[in-house]
Amino acid sequence: MSTYQEFQESQKRILWSTYILYILLFPAILGFVINIKMLYKYRRLSKEYESQMADLVTMFWGHHLWLFRTFIITVCFGMAAIGTIYYAVGYVMAMGVIIWWFYRIIRGIKALLEFHPVPVWQ
Repeated sequence: MSTYQEFQESQKRILWSTYILYILLFPAILGFVINIKMLYKYRRLSKEYESQMADLVTMFWGHHLWLFRTFIITVCFGMAAIGTIYYAVGYVMAMGVIIWWFYRIIRGIKALLEFHPVPVWQ
């Protein structure tokens, strides 16, 4: 197996394990820590690799950034939902946050299955 294929397979395994941690909800914080570590790694790798590997690094970086932002936004809106639960708005907001969380995870998994990058806006 070439270096390209080994890198691709190892990064796919890490990404799959992170998506699984996010699906399980409670260990998602461990997945968040993995995302932070991988984002720093990809920043370093993007400067080292040329052409073919750069595409892979960019795609995997996009997936980890997607999950990172999913976690941060969910935590922020989740806290807002908990803070407004007394006014009943929190219940609606909490349902929206849960639906949005699973939408992001499912969309990311679908993109990974098709081996496509997720839409990441800068």
